[in-house]
Amino acid sequence: MGRQPHESLYLVRPTELAIIVAVEGGGMYPAKRRVRARFTLKGHRYCLSVTDPKIESVALNGADGESPIPEALLCVSLGEVWNGAAYKLVAAIITP
Repeated sequence: MGRQPHESLYLVRPTELAIIVAVEGGGMYPAKRRVRARFTLKGHRYCLSVTDPKIESVALNGADGESPIPEALLCVSLGEVWNGAAYKLVAAIITP
């Protein structure tokens, strides 16, 4: 059995945050427009799925592409285990 996480939610202040809307998938899975948050945190680059309903709705009603967000906090969550792995995702984006 793998190591269990102690915490599953983190509130973080990233740098270089941008929301990206693009079509993903194809092949084994149908292509679908998805929303991701690309950011830097403590020198590491991330590109995580966004599950914040408000941000996701606004982003999907717009055009595909990248939109920078100069200042925001992210609630990063560790999702439920799927196929033996747990994935990080952005559960909320908090802007001023």
